[in-house]
Amino acid sequence: MKKVVLMASAIFFAAATFAQTTPTVNLAQTEPSVAQSNKAKITPGENAQMKELDNCIRNYNSEKAIAKQAMIKGEFKISKADYAIADADKKYIKAIAVQLKSEGVRHPLMLAHKEIKKADKKMIIADVKIIKADKLAKQKALKAGDSTAVKVTENNLIADKNNLKKDISDASHDDTKHFTFIRSKS
Repeated sequence: MKKVVLMASAIFFAAATFAQTTPTVNLAQTEPSVAQSNKAKITPGENAQMKELDNCIRNYNSEKAIAKQAMIKGEFKISKADYAIADADKKYIKAIAVQLKSEGVRHPLMLAHKEIKKADKKMIIADVKIIKADKLAKQKALKAGDSTAVKVTENNLIADKNNLKKDISDASHDDTKHFTFIRSKS
């Protein structure tokens, strides 16, 4: 008896599932229009405004970070002034974003954040390549037995590592989630 009831309910639900109809859409007709609208060209004037927006976002993030550091140190007047500057930057960012939206740019803030991340990644990748080249030069100098070249390349390596750390900390003001921790062995 139990088996018959379960079979009947399964058939009932299966029939209900097959009876549902979905509207048919010709994907070949809709894909090009969607792809074209997402990849709309940005004019040179809009591109200049996007670069200005990128710079404003970077300034906002750095001012906010400076204000947080001042707050941690206990310098409340300086922190309050820095937050006021950051708020003014934020209003300016919103004004630029509204203007870009009115000109037809979709999601200008998201695009600006993407561009900032790309630039930061390129900068850090370039720093890592320089460090690897310095390590290779140091190894070659060690094999050759040139002690002055070893010291020079070691000093360059230390300077480049410090530059990498500075670039990572600058990039972390923009967004802390888009970088993996890079640990270079000396």
